[in-house]
Amino acid sequence: MIFPVVYENSTKFMFLAFNRLSLHKISHPVLSLNLKIDMLIINDTILTRNIDLLQKYYGFEDLIRQKAENTINRIQELSIVNNNNKLSEYIERGKLIYMKKMMRISSSPVLNMKPAELIASIQQNERWNSLLTIDSNGKIELKSFNDVEKLIDLFDEKYTYSKISSKEYDTKVKRIINE
Repeated sequence: MIFPVVYENSTKFMFLAFNRLSLHKISHPVLSLNLKIDMLIINDTILTRNIDLLQKYYGFEDLIRQKAENTINRIQELSIVNNNNKLSEYIERGKLIYMKKMMRISSSPVLNMKPAELIASIQQNERWNSLLTIDSNGKIELKSFNDVEKLIDLFDEKYTYSKISSKEYDTKVKRIINE
C-alpha cells in the first residue's frame, strides 16, 4: 500500500509505502491524483477536451488519418473526381487540420448520392457550378488544394439557401429539423 502524506503548511507530498509492519519513504510519486480530469472513459466512449493528450499518447492522429483515408476511398468509389491523387496529397501536407476536414465529411449525406445525380445537382446549382469545374467526362476537376477545399465544402453542405430571404448563408451547425 502507498500513502501520500502532506507536510504541514506545505504543498509538497511525501509518499510512503507500507510493507507489513514498516513504512518506507518513496522518493518519487507512483501515482499522482488531482482535481483535474483530462479524460473520462465510459465503456467505449472517451470524453475529453484535451485533444493534444489523445494525439500524444493514444494515437488519435492515426485514427484521424485512417478516417480521412476512408473518406477519400468513398469519394474514389463514387468516381466523381478526375484527380484522386490530389485528395491524398491534401491530407499528407503535414497538418492535422487537413485530415480533420476530410474526416468531417465522412458522414455526409452527399456521399450517399448517386454520382450522376450529384454531378447534375452541381451543374444546376449556381454556386457550385461557378465554384467547381466539371470536365468533359462528367467529373469534378481537382487541380489544386483550393479545389479540394471547395469539394469538402460541397460534401459538408457548408452553405444553406433560405427560401424566405433568397440568400445563401455560411453555416457550421448541421441539424435536420423535420426528422
